[in-house]
Amino acid sequence: MMESLIRQFYTFFYIVLFSSWVAAIKFEALTDEEIKNQTLSSLMGKLCPPFGLGVRFEVATIQTETTMFGCAYLEHKTTISAAPVFHLWLERPEKTNNHGHCKDMSNMDRFAFECVSKKEPTKNKEISKGWNYVKLIDHSQPQISQNINDLVFRCAVYDVKDAPAQGVKIIRMAISKPSKGEMHEDLCDSLSRNMAKNDLPYISEELRTWPDGSMYLYMLGKPPLDVKG
Repeated sequence: MMESLIRQFYTFFYIVLFSSWVAAIKFEALTDEEIKNQTLSSLMGKLCPPFGLGVRFEVATIQTETTMFGCAYLEHKTTISAAPVFHLWLERPEKTNNHGHCKDMSNMDRFAFECVSKKEPTKNKEISKGWNYVKLIDHSQPQISQNINDLVFRCAVYDVKDAPAQGVKIIRMAISKPSKGEMHEDLCDSLSRNMAKNDLPYISEELRTWPDGSMYLYMLGKPPLDVKG
């Protein structure tokens, strides 16, 4: 009886935790411990890339003719989720002499991602190669409906390198094109393959995304004290 009540509590809390109920769809197949761990990981921001709450990372685009800069960080935004939200600011692909890492955001686009799962985006064999995957719900555009068919999904893949001598953490990340209504596994397929290449071509002037609609980013920041991975 007590175990059933605990499961109901964490299931209800997890559904409320996210702004959509899509994250709870597969709860029938989860154990009580998995539900509990997923809920706690969400609240602690551990489903998102390891920025650390409130720590700003400098961002630059990879393999673009014109390097675009920005910043990324985790921050609470309760209108989206009770868990920390992954915020990304990135310069638009326009010519400018005023580049910077979020000192002036007038020439930047804002992305807000709800981190839903680190297990669902792709196959386990890809994760075993050392790539980190995360399923994202894109809240960059205001949404009125919470219908699953109106949600916008993305896949992100990243690797992490710590440089303790320099006191920094380096994250390379690829974020897929948006997909409305459903998270397709093929959104993730090409991301790690391209990131593993040493001879990636440059994308054309005044473009920020690759032909498949994905963005490739280099992030640099101080190692967070409370999040690992």
